[in-house]
Amino acid sequence: MVPKFKKDVVYEKLSAAIRSGVYAPGARLPRELDFARELGVSFLTLRAALARLEEDGLIVRIPSKGTFVSDTVSGSSCPPEKGRVLLAIPDFSGDTAAENLFNRNLILGAVKQGYLSGYEIRPCLPAEVDGLLDEGASGVIWDRPLPEVNARIASYAARGIPQVTVNRHLEGIPAVGCNYPAAIRQAMRYLRSIGHTYVALIDHTPDSAAVFAERQRAFFEQLRFAGVEDAESYLIPSTRNSSPLTIAGCLRRLPEITAVIVSNVYMMPFHTYLHEERIAVPGELSVILWGENRDFGQHTDYPYSILTEPRSAVGQCAIARIADFHRNDGLDDSMRLFDAELLIRSGCALPRSWKQSAGL
Repeated sequence: MVPKFKKDVVYEKLSAAIRSGVYAPGARLPRELDFARELGVSFLTLRAALARLEEDGLIVRIPSKGTFVSDTVSGSSCPPEKGRVLLAIPDFSGDTAAENLFNRNLILGAVKQGYLSGYEIRPCLPAEVDGLLDEGASGVIWDRPLPEVNARIASYAARGIPQVTVNRHLEGIPAVGCNYPAAIRQAMRYLRSIGHTYVALIDHTPDSAAVFAERQRAFFEQLRFAGVEDAESYLIPSTRNSSPLTIAGCLRRLPEITAVIVSNVYMMPFHTYLHEERIAVPGELSVILWGENRDFGQHTDYPYSILTEPRSAVGQCAIARIADFHRNDGLDDSMRLFDAELLIRSGCALPRSWKQSAGL
């Protein structure tokens, strides 16, 4: 097998995304430096891939204005063979090119597998699914479905419409997602190995979804293993309305904490708290970010270590399961889990107490 250069891999990925409609005709692509960081490649690698896309007529570069998807691109260059699969995302913005990194990675994974399997992928909001099904669809993928759509999922299943849920598991519906408890154990074991005993978890309220309660139970288990009593007090349950002051009040009641794992949803107020309190990372506090977004992730300048969710792999697997249904005229309702990846950056270090005792 002839090895591919990274520029060729990036070219193929972006070409498939453009032809499949992830980047719509006329859409403006991100600034090249930002785009390179988002894709995890060098600026020169991205420029080489974009040059090939321009040669193919897929993009147009306009000096002083930016890079745009060509208006001549249409789905006919990659005709779907098996129909359309709906990808229902609860916080979908309606513009894939401007979508947050968490959602975009899922979409790109689905598009990549859809391109190989012959499906057109249509991202949408859950409320749009009924109307789009009337137009015809080969299946529905529900990303993090909220409880209020469970009845609709059950009614579609009764009609024989193939469906897959992401990070939620409903009876009778196949699912795919991240192994949350294993990810928490991985992060906690690493922190414990470098001397951290008292760790806080800033996460969704446990009643938001079963997956959050499961990973929080794994967090408590790891704290108790380290000898921490009253482990439940080290969970800082949050909502989208949580402010830096709320987080500050909770953490001030736990002065012994030397490390924090924080969901990317609450990273902005937590980051503001660190800035306002002049808390040094990792000098005073080691930080592991759960998941990524455009502002905080492995392609930004902040030093936080990252526990990544395999969103692209999840998107690919979800489409593969839809394809299995059509190929085998049936689909098992198991949940397939992918492991997270812990990326250690300078935001994690020995706790200050260990450094002081060692004279460092």
